[in-house]
Order: sequence, then structure tokens, then C-alpha cells
Amino acid sequence: MRRGLFVVVFAIVSVFASSICAQTYQWKVKSTVSDVYVRSNPNGFMVGTLYANDSFRWKHTNGSDFWGRCGGTAQKCAWVPSEYMTPGGSANVVCSGSGSTATGVGSRQHLLATYAKCVNDYVPGVFFIDSSSGSRVHISAGLTAHLYGNYDGNSFHHQITSTALDSGAVLDWRWISDSGEAVVVKLQNGPWAFMRRDKLPTQLRYKDDNFRTDSQGQGN
Repeated sequence: MRRGLFVVVFAIVSVFASSICAQTYQWKVKSTVSDVYVRSNPNGFMVGTLYANDSFRWKHTNGSDFWGRCGGTAQKCAWVPSEYMTPGGSANVVCSGSGSTATGVGSRQHLLATYAKCVNDYVPGVFFIDSSSGSRVHISAGLTAHLYGNYDGNSFHHQITSTALDSGAVLDWRWISDSGEAVVVKLQNGPWAFMRRDKLPTQLRYKDDNFRTDSQGQGN
């Protein structure tokens, strides 16, 4: 009886050890995929972009999403949908801790604590409207701007517009970076991307239909 129990326990341990050894840590974006949003939480806020063949270092999984170190010009620990990834890549930086899976107010609080100073549908102690969309805005008259796939807190990377946008561009803004230099916007029929904050009006419309300066809308 003891021998049988030992065999069973040994088999379980062997399977567990094999599953650990079989885990793939190095991934990359499939070559057939042009771009993939990097998100603050599963299916949450866009905080960057990976492009075809960009590397990703896996740390853990939640449902159909991977959390880990994003390579390319993203260079941050965040979530990506696993369906667009394939084994490979060369990202060596290992993220510490674990990714946020918060939703609702919790996801806004995480965004404000990690990346943002303002978000269009939440001002702590003032209002919260659970929305997945941006608020309409236009580039200030007389100015032009480009869109970028990534922003690292200091510099913009991977310009995605070949021609500068002007005040005729239909945009929706979502959140403003901690530095106050970048804002995440969505061009009508286009992708979410980063733009220089100073290309937009000083006051922006929030989801409660009030206009605020960044200091008035600041949530961190």
C-alpha cells in the first residue's frame, strides 16, 4: 500500500515538475500580426504597443492574457493577449511582482498610480462613469501633431502617422501621462496612440461633460 502511494505521489510530482520545465518564458509577436496593444490590466487601458516580432518575457497568465516584460519600444511590464504571441524572442528583463487584474474604479486607481495623472472617466472623490471610450477633442487651431505607438515617460517612439494631423482630425482622449507630456488618443477609425499633450486645448471634456484643466482633473 505504501509502495503504491509512493508511486502515485512520485507521478504527481513528476508531472508538476515537467509542467514547470515546459513553461515557455520567451515569446514574441507573431510575424503576421502588425501590432498588439499593451494594457494596464486584461482588456484594459492601452499603455503601449508591440509590433510584429517584438519580444515579450512571460511572468504569469490570467485567462487568455499574458503578463510580463514587453520589449520593442514599449519596454514596460504589462498585459498582452496571448493569441497574438508565439514562442521565441529575446526579452531578458524579468518583471517583479504580478500584474493588476483590477476592474472598474480599481483599474483607474492602478492606472493613476502607475502611468497617468488624469483619466477621462474618473476623478477621485468627484465622479466615476465606467466607460471604455474616450472623450471628443480636436487639436488646437494652428497646430499639427503626430501619433506614436509608445511613450516611455520621457520620449515618444514609433511614429505611426506619415502626415501630421491638424484641427480637422477627429480624436477622443483617454488618459494623460504622469509627466503631463503625453495623452492617449484614438483617431477616428484609427488606433489608440500617444500624442503630445500640448497639441490639445488646455481644458479637456471629461465623461461627466465638464471641462477641466489637467490640475483640476488630476487623480494622483
